[in-house]
Amino acid sequence: MLTLLEWSLETPVHPISRALRSEIHSNQFTLEGQRGNGRRMEEIEQALLGIRSERSSSKSSLSDEDDETKDLSPDEAGPPGPKKLFCGDKIPKYSDFRDAGVTIPPPPPPPETTRRLRVRLSEPIAVEAKGWLEGIFKPFAEREAAYKAIPLIAEITATAPKLDGVLAGQVDLGTKIQVGENILMGLNEAMTNALNALAFGIASLDEDKAQAREYLRHVGTFLAWANSDIVLLRRYRALR
Repeated sequence: MLTLLEWSLETPVHPISRALRSEIHSNQFTLEGQRGNGRRMEEIEQALLGIRSERSSSKSSLSDEDDETKDLSPDEAGPPGPKKLFCGDKIPKYSDFRDAGVTIPPPPPPPETTRRLRVRLSEPIAVEAKGWLEGIFKPFAEREAAYKAIPLIAEITATAPKLDGVLAGQVDLGTKIQVGENILMGLNEAMTNALNALAFGIASLDEDKAQAREYLRHVGTFLAWANSDIVLLRRYRALR
């Protein structure tokens, strides 16, 4: 006695077999029980034929895709799909253990780290640049005179932004914020790299002015990064 549960559970749903699915699960009917209903038997036969054709077409399409993939080169085939779990090396054979070596091979070399090029500058600029990189302490009150000795660009952003009168009365100037090590490290790196570029720019002035200008542009870029971070921190503090 032939039942229809096998093909109704794990097969692609045919348009005709979809209507039969609920009835198959509820009545558990068999082909023998439908022999007297000619129209019903015709529907069942059409559903079975449709499912068989879907199975054969899906198998043929999969085989065609496999054949096409085999003919493609690695570049045309594209990146490999996701690996399955527990897919390691091939299953070891007895010969792998029988022919195992007895000498421990040397460990692989550590990965090479990309080191930045270091340049030895001439004596006058080298001494001055070393002082810049070490840092020069100067009280805030004494820095104002040095700043005023330099003219300003005709832009509103040429000076450090300050709180206006209205906002200054609403913000507690003593409010503190926490600054992480990563932010301080980023500011420090921007400053030190700008000072390196400044030293190379000054050293290149006599020999290659175009190169000197390029280094000075790097100075401006690095300092602009740090200046942006500082402005954001000040905004954050003011809005707390």
